[in-house]
Order: sequence, then structure tokens, then C-alpha cells
Amino acid sequence: MEQGSDPWGQNGQAQYKLHRCLLHLFKKAGRISNLELSGKGHCEQSLYGHMHSINDATFTPRGHIIASCDSCGVLKLWDFRKLLPIVSIDVGPSPGNEVNFDSTGRVLAQASGNGVIHLLDLKSGQIHKLMGHESEAHTVVFSQDGENLYSGGSDGTIRSWS
Repeated sequence: MEQGSDPWGQNGQAQYKLHRCLLHLFKKAGRISNLELSGKGHCEQSLYGHMHSINDATFTPRGHIIASCDSCGVLKLWDFRKLLPIVSIDVGPSPGNEVNFDSTGRVLAQASGNGVIHLLDLKSGQIHKLMGHESEAHTVVFSQDGENLYSGGSDGTIRSWS
């Protein structure tokens, strides 16, 4: 890493995910950066667009689209090849806590601070709401076959959706 660079942003804090040879960082400063791991370990690119801290980000299974969610309920899709935003959707005002794609990359789920699970159909653009958590939803994950979605929340439950 270059001396003086701070890939972790404010106070050295960042969350990260690994995708192929890139370490994918998302920060409280509202920026997504990618550190190349196969060589020098320097910052390859950053995506700017969130006005608030980014709580989670994930790639589609094919790796060409990134979804991110922030602390004010904004969900963004990014074209990773062109390094440009595709769409910004305000599903707030509750924060988006986690995002995950199904195995096809056509459906995106978001766990929200108000307990709602948002499902975005990338082909039609429609958003469906799943309600059942009594408080904040923290995590969402699809089964490998894509038939079920599981969510976990502050209410102490793991919910199964089909």
C-alpha cells in the first residue's frame, strides 16, 4: 500500500468482502473501494454516490454488478465494469443492513432497520416487501437452490420465506 493512503477511511474502520482477486471495502464515508490483492495491494478504484455511510455491499454471482445499501435506506446498483451507478432506489427511511443476491443474480434482498425485507426484481424493477420481523432485520441469505430466503433479526428469530 502506498504510504499515507488510508483505504479504511474514517478512523481506520471499514467492512469488507472478498471477490476474486479484489478486496471490496465499503466505508462510513459513503465510498466503495477495491484493493487489488494479486499484486501491489493498492487501491484500484472507488465508487462514489452514497451520501451516508454504507452498511453493506455485495456482488452478483457473475461479478459485474455491485449492490450497496446505506444508513438512510438508499439501495444502489453499480456497473462494476464501467464503474458507474445503474440505479438508486430510496427504500428508507430505515437503514439497509445487509444485501444479498440470489444464485441467478436476478433478485436482490435487503434487510432493513424497520424489520422489512425488500426484494428487488432486477428485470422488472419491482420491489416487494416481506413483513414479519417485530424489530430490526439484520441479515438476509438465499438458499443455494434459490427457493427460500432466510432473514434474521433483533427479535431473535430466523424467518424462512418462499
